[in-house]
Amino acid sequence: QRGIRKLVFQIRTHGGIGRYFSIKNGKIKSSAGLAEKPDFTLSFRDAEKGFAILSSKDSKDAFLTGLHKEDLAISGDFVEVMWFQGLTEYLQPSKKTSAFYPSTR
Repeated sequence: QRGIRKLVFQIRTHGGIGRYFSIKNGKIKSSAGLAEKPDFTLSFRDAEKGFAILSSKDSKDAFLTGLHKEDLAISGDFVEVMWFQGLTEYLQPSKKTSAFYPSTR
């Protein structure tokens, strides 16, 4: 698999609330709001659906089910989306954290 030097993607709700993430030289930066030109966007029906899909133990099935039920829409570079989707299998959320409302602990 190729190394990614620079990538910008965003996770948002259909209502427009979201964050974008910049990956450059092996470091990741998270920022509030939406990016001007992301490489890809994951747009969820709402924050709860987004959290459920991204934190699912079976991420591939959750992504496919989300797409089928229109709880998830994907736009942009699908090769990069597949790379990201593979990473979600390693995410271990805390019980009080959501994708859009981080814990204040």
